[in-house]
Amino acid sequence: MPVERQYCAGQDIPAGGANTLAGYKIKTGWVATYSMLEDGRRQLIYLYVPGDIVLVHAGASVEEGHRLTAITNAIVVPLTADALPGGNCLDSEALGGWVQFLMRERSILSERIVSLGRRTAYERTAHLLVELCARLDPENWEFGSHTELPVTQEMLADLLGLSLVHVNRTLRRLRKDGHVATGNRCVVVHSPIDLVELGAMELDPALYSRRKSAQVAH
Repeated sequence: MPVERQYCAGQDIPAGGANTLAGYKIKTGWVATYSMLEDGRRQLIYLYVPGDIVLVHAGASVEEGHRLTAITNAIVVPLTADALPGGNCLDSEALGGWVQFLMRERSILSERIVSLGRRTAYERTAHLLVELCARLDPENWEFGSHTELPVTQEMLADLLGLSLVHVNRTLRRLRKDGHVATGNRCVVVHSPIDLVELGAMELDPALYSRRKSAQVAH
């Protein structure tokens, strides 16, 4: 049985160093991948929530030049290649679940590119909130959500490609328009369906479902 590893908020998680290490399963807490430029500017790339799997081999989620960090205090479970869903390539159901997991991650990252290139600050923020609602509560996200959001406005700025002032202004506008309420590192989304329209997005909920076959036992 893999030995769980604990990391404090702000602590980087090793993305290599063991030939057998293929990734991590996030047991508790939030984790993110990021890239740091030479002048200190940072771009958060992807947020991982409990239940997600992070690949760390080159060519996967954490590539050379990208780093993995704990956004909150986190517990992760190291995984070897044969422990990943469908790792033995014999279980078609598990392999199908793994493909579904990768499709979800690719879809989210593709939408992130669209946000950075074309969506307004208001649309980007609405889109991100819907994404998190759907990922954290895939069965009930359409009906409103009280969602943990343990990220600072500075982190949101890094993730959305906005200035800190712009993020603050956008969150105030979303609150004023009655779409969200924030406080105590949580966000209440009153009507995610309304935010889908505001985020200029087409959301396939199936991509966000954590199917049983895509989960890793430990």
